[in-house]
Amino acid sequence: MKNTIGTPYDDVFRTQLIDCSWLIIPVINEVFNENYDESETVILWQNEHFILGDTKRITDSMIQIGKLSKKLYHIECESSPEDGSVIIRVVEYAFNAAIQQSMYENGTLTIRLPLSAVLFLRGRNNESNMMITIQTPAGELSYPVPVIRMGAYELDELFEKKLYFLLPYYLFNYEADFNKINRDDKALFEFKERYAWIRGRLQQLQADGKLDIYTVCLLREMTVKVANGLAANHERIWKGVNETMGGQVLDYEAKRILNKGREEGRVEGRSEGRVQGRELLAEAIHQLRLGMSEDHLLASGYDQETIDLAKTCL
Repeated sequence: MKNTIGTPYDDVFRTQLIDCSWLIIPVINEVFNENYDESETVILWQNEHFILGDTKRITDSMIQIGKLSKKLYHIECESSPEDGSVIIRVVEYAFNAAIQQSMYENGTLTIRLPLSAVLFLRGRNNESNMMITIQTPAGELSYPVPVIRMGAYELDELFEKKLYFLLPYYLFNYEADFNKINRDDKALFEFKERYAWIRGRLQQLQADGKLDIYTVCLLREMTVKVANGLAANHERIWKGVNETMGGQVLDYEAKRILNKGREEGRVEGRSEGRVQGRELLAEAIHQLRLGMSEDHLLASGYDQETIDLAKTCL
């Protein structure tokens, strides 16, 4: 069986979607002109199917907001230049999802296509839509696929619109200047100051109760992961992001939360303790997948038994 190979940016997309699903709601509101509350339930549909017999396709998102909604949303993350391949994938995923929820009655098959969009991490093309045209024996049908471009968003706008999901990809807006930043001390200082501002803004949102520590940790970790992939050949840049968005303060805060959770598990009884244990195991598995070392996990408050069990689950 052949598997499609995702990029680190696809991994970041899926990690955020799975581990902190509510972050996608403001993005859906922005792209599709919806007005969902951030407390709505996010339901993730099966994200893989097979084509040509043995090739597995993995979509970045197939999302339902609210248990009663009949709408499905699909956002495809694309880091390569526009060449038309992404819109082909959109069609593949759209029809696969439509077939899954198709209805047959009185000789008629009804399929409902999801609302699709494409997130382009590169490029500043001003086109707001791509088009899909389907030619049928009964006539032609065309519909737009909205386009989101990282280059269209200023940093303040991402925070104002609560598009925190897109923050890890903000580095793509600097890609054209990587060589200058990497060799020029002043440009590097200004670049690191911008990321220090992002970190400070996230910390303020946490202090104000608008983001929890887990979400802040996730956004910082995903920002570092994007930097390690995108700026792999520009050492001063990826080191600058790592130094600015990481750090010991984050580790100690995570350790405090983990210890508090364990204590609450002991106080509230065995049943609650088992729930805390499962959550702790899930967090340990997540950290190992992100590349955190065993020593780092121990220093962050995880016990050896949990770490060993998490390693067997990978």
